[in-house]
Amino acid sequence: MYCSRLFVFTLWAVCVLMPSEIHASFNGLWRGAGQASDSSGWSAPCERISYHFEQTPTVLNVMGGEVKCGDYEQTFDPVSLVIRSNKLFYEDIEVGTLSDDALEIFYADEIITLAYSFTKVRLSGSEQYVLNYKEHQSSQDWSIAVEGQLIDIPTNSVH
Repeated sequence: MYCSRLFVFTLWAVCVLMPSEIHASFNGLWRGAGQASDSSGWSAPCERISYHFEQTPTVLNVMGGEVKCGDYEQTFDPVSLVIRSNKLFYEDIEVGTLSDDALEIFYADEIITLAYSFTKVRLSGSEQYVLNYKEHQSSQDWSIAVEGQLIDIPTNSVH
């Protein structure tokens, strides 16, 4: 009798208290380098690509970001994205997807299209992960692509 009550309670706790989908966390301060090129033929190494994520089961907080590739510089202000199933929303507008190993954020209007992709990959023989980063921005007469690889920087070592 006691075992069956414990089983029922455990089943209830798992079904009610746990989110319907659990995603691997992208928590951390991710930094790295890469390469950028645009539609005019320009290209440059990216000396700094940095993103800071704080993730809960229901919210992905992009605490900020920075991309610097030669003359191309971009910074990203903090934004909170609501996680519903595997979709990300900003003010009830779907702006991305989230899975165990991939985060994609996108936006498009009549002027510009933006796409950011982060793919989490475990290093062979290690517990450490890297993020493969891809950014693509395009307008009617210009586009830029940035690719890089980021590692998780322990926050206690950030100055």
